[in-house]
Amino acid sequence: MQFRWGKFILVSVSVLNSGLLPAQHSDSLSLRQLERSDLIDFGSRLLSSTFNKADRADPDDGTVHFSVIPVAPARSGSGAISVSAINASFYADRQSNVSTIYFYPYTNFTTSYGLLLSPYIWLSGNEWNGTGDFRILYNGLRDYGLGSEVPPHDRTTINHSQFRAYFTGHTRVLPNFYLGAGYNLDYFWGVNEDDPTPETPSEFEQYIFGTAPTTVSSGITFNILRDNRRNSVNPRNGFYTALVLRVNRKAMGSSSEWSSVFFDVRRYKSFSNMRHKILAARAFYWGSYGDTPYLNLPTTLDDPSGRAGRGYVTYRFRGAQWLYSEVEYRFDISSGGFLGGVVFANVQSYSNQVNRFDGVLGAAGFGLRLKFNRLSDTNLTFDVAYGKEGWNWYINLGEYF
Repeated sequence: MQFRWGKFILVSVSVLNSGLLPAQHSDSLSLRQLERSDLIDFGSRLLSSTFNKADRADPDDGTVHFSVIPVAPARSGSGAISVSAINASFYADRQSNVSTIYFYPYTNFTTSYGLLLSPYIWLSGNEWNGTGDFRILYNGLRDYGLGSEVPPHDRTTINHSQFRAYFTGHTRVLPNFYLGAGYNLDYFWGVNEDDPTPETPSEFEQYIFGTAPTTVSSGITFNILRDNRRNSVNPRNGFYTALVLRVNRKAMGSSSEWSSVFFDVRRYKSFSNMRHKILAARAFYWGSYGDTPYLNLPTTLDDPSGRAGRGYVTYRFRGAQWLYSEVEYRFDISSGGFLGGVVFANVQSYSNQVNRFDGVLGAAGFGLRLKFNRLSDTNLTFDVAYGKEGWNWYINLGEYF
């Protein structure tokens, strides 16, 4: 059964990425061929007798390279799966960094469904950079309250629909250094809470801002970006620093006035020119100030990249302030890089009801990497992590940072 399911996925990948090829008798890929290829080549081989990597263009030629998988990403405890995951990667020219666009439609077929689109675009010569976060969704998310020490059994469900439109433009002012501005809109409607113990008011009920059936957050952002990564999908060397100041005002349509600061620093160091031996580190601070709506407060695995907090389930912790740090070592297992692995550890802390950090949460784990698309260096990832409350697993397309 496992073999048939795996073959189904690979065939689906091939159809979505390479087009339907006529079914013919084919021999298995040799280990040497597999090591010089990826899952797209392997899926194509299942449907065609011709193994010809030359049909796929060089990544610097302006061609858009798609990575499509039928079921991803997924996380333990989320209750939702993606019906597909699409990554489009391309270079505007040979002097620009790789641009990426992620698209995730997801559902659990009952209480959660949505569409998410996340572009990170470099224009010719890296003169301009554009980022965005667009989503429309309905979620029944689990909520536990504020802080790092809220117990797992004290749980409610917050049902809501959301429309989000974030976009930012950066212009280069110095080598690898950019200034920018943008606009952020969050529109929540149909907000209500299912509380299994209504006799005891939940923290959501006691919170003042953003707990009404409809809430709008509308504001401008001021941005600083420092990025010299050639490939943000799977960086080998370099650094990334982002500072985002968001200001929401009633004059712009917000239900309340609040602001936030997000400061993210990442560093990558390669120890080999031939193989993946990369040490990656990340740290960020995300703080909100003023009358921040409850659903806009920082929360686990819902940072701007949506990937911080392995070791815990989505939305497990929430607070007005969030401190986070993570380190990961990435390495090839096979000589050609088709199979790789990672080990990682992270620590984080959230502020509680009185806006004080009340604990430190640690987690550590390991994972496997399969080369999904060698032209964009996109990996299919599977990770397991152990946190304060046990093991959790994660499937994704592309590295976590």
